Amino acid sequence: MQWQPPAFGPAVEMIMGFTANTSSMSTDFAHSYPEENVVTPQVRRRRTTWTTILLVAGAVGLYLVATRTHRGPEGWGDDFGAAMAQANVTGKKVVLDFYMDDCPPCIAMDQLVLGKESVRTALSGMVPVRINGYANRELTQRFHVSATPTYIVINSAGEPLARTEGYMSPEDFIQFLHSADQPAPVNDTTPPTQAGS
Repeated sequence: MQWQPPAFGPAVEMIMGFTANTSSMSTDFAHSYPEENVVTPQVRRRRTTWTTILLVAGAVGLYLVATRTHRGPEGWGDDFGAAMAQANVTGKKVVLDFYMDDCPPCIAMDQLVLGKESVRTALSGMVPVRINGYANRELTQRFHVSATPTYIVINSAGEPLARTEGYMSPEDFIQFLHSADQPAPVNDTTPPTQAGS
């Protein structure tokens, strides 16, 4: 007994009929030309070689995609020592961007915020430098970075002036940069003096 497709409508019956016809066509083809369907050792070797080549090329491609280094926005350096030397000569503040290559918020900041013209203008009076959290554990520990992205503005002596973490809008990032210009609140713990004493 041959299977009959349920009555779903002319479109399904047309597709099912086409499938049935193509399977019978391939069967007819195999019976018409039996010598064409014989897999010789040479054909098998050629197929194995091409399959191996494609698998190796796919594996190499996946490796290259997985290990690619994420490039940051234009104008950001990657050498902390050179940035500090430039800050000492120019008197500019240094903006540290602690990132990791596989960090989605870091990539979003690079693509959507740090490349904006308004942010680049705000950074023009500073020395921006990117620090890979994987590659530079010493600086990560020195500045107590536990999450990425982390942005720290420091003076030429290496003292932190402002700090923030995570993704933010361009306007919020510019506000963060300007917060480094504000004087730090004074934490005065001396007791108040009484008048007339």
